[in-house]
Amino acid sequence: MAGYTEGQNVDEIAEMMRYKKIAGKIRKRRAAAVCLGAAVVFGAVFLANSIRQPVIVAGDCMRYTIEDGSQCTVNRLAYIFEKPMYNDLIIYKSGKETKISRILGLPGDRVEIKGGKISINGRPVEEYIQVPGETELTFILDAEQYYVLPDVPGDVSEGSCCIQLEQIVGRVSADQKGGAVGK
Repeated sequence: MAGYTEGQNVDEIAEMMRYKKIAGKIRKRRAAAVCLGAAVVFGAVFLANSIRQPVIVAGDCMRYTIEDGSQCTVNRLAYIFEKPMYNDLIIYKSGKETKISRILGLPGDRVEIKGGKISINGRPVEEYIQVPGETELTFILDAEQYYVLPDVPGDVSEGSCCIQLEQIVGRVSADQKGGAVGK
């Protein structure tokens, strides 16, 4: 004859209460894990959208590199951990305008424009960059100052082509339609 004693009944009730507490803790941890997972996914999507921003190039200032109307992607965090380098294609703010150019000179470089040619530290830059032949200019870039030019330069004066690091929005790192050949 199987029967329960009063002591066994109390032990079973205590065991059930303990299991209910454990089950409640597990439900709370699962809910917290789901919330954390959702927050991580939301944060990753937000971060990915704020780091890489698609832009459409309007105009032919970079026609040897990027076609007018091409869609490019700008890496907005490219220069947080590293400095801009020679020949990087960048997007930068100039007043209220956003422009795209190539970095030709880095801080401390000597820029010389003479006879329609540009040289940086005595070395001529790429052949396809042509400047008006009457322009003659020599200067040294300050700290945090970069010399930039579009592939098809117009005004190459010191003031129009020298930008500060804080003006740079990001590096043109890729394009979705095959128009950019930059990094």
